[in-house]
Amino acid sequence: MTTQTVQATVSNGSMGKVFTETATDGQWDGNTLTDSLSSQQLGILMPRVGINHVQLQYEGGLCAWRIQNAATLTFQRYGFGVKDGLSCYSSQAIAPYTINPNDILTAYPLPTDTTVQESNVMAWVVTSKGVE
Repeated sequence: MTTQTVQATVSNGSMGKVFTETATDGQWDGNTLTDSLSSQQLGILMPRVGINHVQLQYEGGLCAWRIQNAATLTFQRYGFGVKDGLSCYSSQAIAPYTINPNDILTAYPLPTDTTVQESNVMAWVVTSKGVE
């Protein structure tokens, strides 16, 4: 398994926090981002704070993120990251959301596929039963 550094800024119009993780490629488990200063999870550090941006950056390949309730396992918000150096604050807007004390921020990175005529792809599938 390979790893890569993943960094996310979770913010609103007046404040933001940076969350980081050395994430293992190809898995959700264990890729919980924590605050870069206090090493706390999202819900513990920012309970009941309203946010409207999640800006996640990764080293290379692909990366998806989700805000998930650790108790119920439901997704609250989700999206894709951007390669380091290519982020745009405006394009990383999300529907306004108030962070629950049980929320965690997780990432799912995939490395760049170097096999000839092959590539990695990702998609969020939204159904009547939820998001996959």
